[in-house]
Amino acid sequence: MLKLCLLIATSLFFAIADSSFILTPTYAADSGPFKSIRQVVYKIHVLSETGMLLGGGSGVLIDNERVLTANHVVNAIPEKGRLVVVDEQYGERTLEISILKQDEMSDLALLEVKQLYCPCAPLARSAPKPDVKVYSVGFPMNQFVGIQIVTEGTYQGMHVNKYIVTSPIAPGNSGGGTFIKAKSGTFYLIGIVTDTIAMSYGFGSVIFFTHLAMAAPLNVIKEFLKNG
Repeated sequence: MLKLCLLIATSLFFAIADSSFILTPTYAADSGPFKSIRQVVYKIHVLSETGMLLGGGSGVLIDNERVLTANHVVNAIPEKGRLVVVDEQYGERTLEISILKQDEMSDLALLEVKQLYCPCAPLARSAPKPDVKVYSVGFPMNQFVGIQIVTEGTYQGMHVNKYIVTSPIAPGNSGGGTFIKAKSGTFYLIGIVTDTIAMSYGFGSVIFFTHLAMAAPLNVIKEFLKNG
């Protein structure tokens, strides 16, 4: 009989050497139903000192000069690493960034990015209701695919203080946003993608359920931002 165990697999390509940290914004989204959420989600690259791409994730601009992401994304940066943002919307300008706050328990991190301004992602006022449609935005497999992906799913509930949603994700989505759409048509941020669900069934084999995403929930985000 195969031994089954449930585990949480974080969606990040980890840095393994001294590196720089680069944030790249969404590609131009001049039209389309998801324009407003595409504009606020940025690509994060982890680079070696020589410029080699080692890994990456995603991040959400929540206020002027403030990007919210998953803590394990920025934890890949060594102590001597340099943090910058490359803003392609303005001729690939390079902006210095710094880590303002980190929390391992919630897996959240807040970054300061000078001269990076709204449009920003507004936070929802209340938690989502079961089966409401959600949209996850990020850069899955951004080392190889390189484009921003919007996926749809539904909110299914809580597990281990994380939202469970059925919007598919992959490595690189970590730190990206999960949104709901109000009747007014406005998208609101309800969660930051942190994990996907996987199952180990022995012999070192793992099955990833990329259609089941986990996100730091709205109340945790608000508490994290309030306390600093």
